[in-house]
Amino acid sequence: MRRLLLSLLSLAFLSGLVSAQTITETFGSGANAFSMDFVEIGNPGNAAATKLDYAGKPIPAGSVPYTYSIGKYEVSRDMITKANSAGSLGITMYDLSLYYGSNGVKRPATGVSWYEAAKYVNWLNTSTGNNAAYKFSADGTFQLWSSTDAGYNAKNTYRISLAKYVIASSDEWYKAAYGSPSGTWYYYPTGSNSGPGPVSSGTAANTAVYSSSYGPADIDNAGGLSAWGTMAQGGNAWELIETRPSHSGSDWRQRLGGSWMTSRDSPEEMASWTTYQAGTHYEYADYGFRVVMISESSRLYLVNSVDQTKGGLTVSPNQTSYIAGDLVTVSASPLPGYLFSSWSGDISGTTASVTLTMTSNKNITANFGEDTRDSDADGLSNYQEILIYGTNPNQKDTNTDGIEDGQAVTLGYSPTLNFSALITHLQSHPPTGLYTASQMQAMAFGDLVLTKNPNGSFTLNYDIEQSTDLQSWLPYQSFNQQITNLPPDKAFIRIKAKQ
Repeated sequence: MRRLLLSLLSLAFLSGLVSAQTITETFGSGANAFSMDFVEIGNPGNAAATKLDYAGKPIPAGSVPYTYSIGKYEVSRDMITKANSAGSLGITMYDLSLYYGSNGVKRPATGVSWYEAAKYVNWLNTSTGNNAAYKFSADGTFQLWSSTDAGYNAKNTYRISLAKYVIASSDEWYKAAYGSPSGTWYYYPTGSNSGPGPVSSGTAANTAVYSSSYGPADIDNAGGLSAWGTMAQGGNAWELIETRPSHSGSDWRQRLGGSWMTSRDSPEEMASWTTYQAGTHYEYADYGFRVVMISESSRLYLVNSVDQTKGGLTVSPNQTSYIAGDLVTVSASPLPGYLFSSWSGDISGTTASVTLTMTSNKNITANFGEDTRDSDADGLSNYQEILIYGTNPNQKDTNTDGIEDGQAVTLGYSPTLNFSALITHLQSHPPTGLYTASQMQAMAFGDLVLTKNPNGSFTLNYDIEQSTDLQSWLPYQSFNQQITNLPPDKAFIRIKAKQ
């Protein structure tokens, strides 16, 4: 009875480990159709574990800020063969029949270089209407993505974040192999802290295909599952990783997990603290790889708005979607006459250029206000000069007519009216006599009027009014004062109040 109870508890424990969702994706068509199973790896933003890099230096590993899915199995020979036929990829594989059994269609695709794996993953993307993950020149030379490429991510210049299918990165692979849905970590990729038992095939818990003289097993019959539900992340075939070893050059990548050639005495090749490397052109009999899928449910979106009559907004990198952890720089640019004032929505502040980390969908707005500065100190704001009057905010007298822009507005004129010709004329043709009656208009200041008579004399007309409250005024007396004997050629008069 006790043994039965222990068995039931073990089954319950194992079923708790393997709880992630499996997703099946189909590629190719007709005779070249094949499917690939993916296991969803959740718990985004998990805390990292600690592993050793190739040089033995402890480093954080396995923290992934987004939900993703990883191939439940290694890529098989059949998946490569059909992709070769459908896409004319020309990928070569190791002939396992020479020393290691047969070239069965379910055997892992080994003898594939990292560059060939990248081209295969690109085909998975482009054949399904997605963006290629990796960049190759016209002559087939691998290149890093640059900041001008859509989907560029400075933290990982190997892949673009717009791709759906990619080679597993070190953190993505590590989390799926040694992590668990509960957030705990294991030493081995079989949901255990003890080394897996060596087998040539099978699916028994905490077993792996290593120390085998029979070669690799079929990808779906290659040992016990990880806590997330993946198979053969330990043993069967070394798996090429997207990430470069920290101490190596650009032509090297990590390889993890061991293979069927791993010695019975060396299960640590499969352990969480172990990292090995491989050249990007290496094509070894026991080197394979596994694919990661970034599903639509993991995509994040940046919605931005701006009043385009006041300014603009640039986003870099500017793409349709992002994944968690992507860095995005947003910059506001005011149009002349306006100044950037602030951000609103999911970011705040008054700095015109801000870099944000995508952790969720973002909705942002750039706000602008009138430029109230007076750069040329003419009494008009920059906003008034540019948007209302059409003058130069950096030049007091825009049309250089001798009247400053602000003075013209104060006098009731448009500052764009040019008085240069009038001023020049008056300076070169000063008045030589009194104005004629037809030219003289009645000059008034309140009720004070000076009128020119037909005989050439003037009459000063004015009224005196009275009030008891300084608000209501009543006529008191009117006066008509004759002014004579003014000089016949020119005369100026003024009226002055005296004590």
